[in-house]
Amino acid sequence: MSKLVLLLCVITLSGCASISQTFMKEPFIPDKNNRIYAGVRFDIHSIAVPFKDGWDCSSFDVKPHCYLLPLTIIDVPLSAVLDTIFLPYTATHYLLNNPTQTNQNAREGR
Repeated sequence: MSKLVLLLCVITLSGCASISQTFMKEPFIPDKNNRIYAGVRFDIHSIAVPFKDGWDCSSFDVKPHCYLLPLTIIDVPLSAVLDTIFLPYTATHYLLNNPTQTNQNAREGR
């Protein structure tokens, strides 16, 4: 029974960061316009927070990251898979919202 509950938790949380960071209006990643692999970047950031000043989980801001650390570690490879599936969407979103000189020339037909 406990294995079934664990499996259901993993399945329901799989790629959770990818879904939230890709489709949120204001994601929690530093570069809000670049959503390419946003789930993986958010997970890595969440894993790094407790280790910022050594291992310190006493701060109110850090406690949730400490409690969710095992789930976040499990979520990294699952988010990587889901972020890869979302790559055509996120890359298009990034290119359309952050035009470079090359992108502008392509729009003008040069």
